Amino acid sequence: MERKPMKHGKKKIGILLFLAALCSLPSYGETKRWLGHSQLWHISGNWFPYGIPTADDDVIIPQPASLLASNPKLNGINGNATVKSIKIESGASLDLDGKTLSVKSGFTNDGTLTAHTGTVKFIDNSTIGGNTETVFYNIEIASGKSLTLAQNIKAEGSFTNNGTFIHGG
Repeated sequence: MERKPMKHGKKKIGILLFLAALCSLPSYGETKRWLGHSQLWHISGNWFPYGIPTADDDVIIPQPASLLASNPKLNGINGNATVKSIKIESGASLDLDGKTLSVKSGFTNDGTLTAHTGTVKFIDNSTIGGNTETVFYNIEIASGKSLTLAQNIKAEGSFTNNGTFIHGG
């Protein structure tokens, strides 16, 4: 019995191997930019690229591009969010609405943070920077981690330091 050569078999195996290798690569965060279709942080369509930011994502809150766009507000059942870093640009604002924002590496404020009774937790070695003095309500530094200030801040509620606080880094 004579064997016929495979026309597409090797190509299909190669594609499957490529896809398997691609799926096994580690996942890296993205830069997520607020679009502001609604005020709700936990809506995937409010972000570009599409999807709610995760602990591996850098987040940028720009000044609203139009009168129809809005600034974000933490919301949802528990409303809390975790990001790698966040930058609030000039003319933009972020409303914590009494919720908790956990930050892994950096918090840059050139706009407005409306904290209400919310908390910003620094869960890894982090820096607070920007051109605007940030008024926090509660600030928490995680155990064994450091927080470096590159700008002045105010804490109207509690300041919980479980790590190292460095002023004027």
